[in-house]
Amino acid sequence: MRAKDKPKKEPLRKHGPAIALATALLASYALVLNSISDLRADFRTGMTDLRQDVRTEFERVDARFERMDARFERIDARLDELTERVARIEGHLALTGAPAAHGRLRQSGEK
Repeated sequence: MRAKDKPKKEPLRKHGPAIALATALLASYALVLNSISDLRADFRTGMTDLRQDVRTEFERVDARFERMDARFERIDARLDELTERVARIEGHLALTGAPAAHGRLRQSGEK
């Protein structure tokens, strides 16, 4: 055999352990990247779930505030009605000139 025809296996044997190590490192690197990708996907899923939970809770709180606002508006309207009614009663007492009735109201208020 001539030198030209001889296969070049010597360099591979010489660098075989280094190539095996490099292959192992690349495989490890691929596993790490895959793990990071999985963790990122899990994190995104968790954040999506968390955002949805927070959004749902805010909607619940907003609905509760809307109910409370409606209730306060009804109370405010009722207070306005009662204020007008008291004013009419006071006006009626003043117009009728019923000092005795007015005096009785004052006395009952002082007790």
